[in-house]
Amino acid sequence: DGLDTVYTFSSIKGTTVSDLKCNFHSKGYRLPTEDEWELAAMGGKQFFYATDNGDIDHSKANYQEWLRKTTEVGSYPPNPFGLFDMAGNLGEWTNDWSSTKTLIEDRSDYMGPENGSSKVIKGGDWTDYYSALKSSENTTSTPGNSNNRTGFRICFPFGQRNNNPVFLSSSDLLDSIVY
Repeated sequence: DGLDTVYTFSSIKGTTVSDLKCNFHSKGYRLPTEDEWELAAMGGKQFFYATDNGDIDHSKANYQEWLRKTTEVGSYPPNPFGLFDMAGNLGEWTNDWSSTKTLIEDRSDYMGPENGSSKVIKGGDWTDYYSALKSSENTTSTPGNSNNRTGFRICFPFGQRNNNPVFLSSSDLLDSIVY
């Protein structure tokens, strides 16, 4: 299929993966960074919530145990980029390790911390209150932790600029797919 290996690791013992590394220069599927996830969620707008119009209620997302379970993908309207369920239903793993990063002006080369103990989860899930569904909010969990409230979404670069994958700014996001 012509795709590169994106992730490498030294060993797996149970649910622990040692020395997991992501090669962002590879052409292959991977988890989005926290910033990429936020840009995709906002759909090119300055929305607080990743819904069709930036508002949140139970007609736009599954949250606060309203239905007491996950729903089928596409049960709610997509955001302006056509992505479904970016708010609520399932929290989504990102590639980023949790950190105390501050907002940086130029996010075009930001690939997240190189290591850590917890990964960032975005979007909120079906048990969360509406405030946890804001595009800017996150939670964290240790890799290997599994439950019925967390899933994942993948991204794929469509091009490169200066040896970097293209999809790290709102204008470049249109050059990639976040599924």
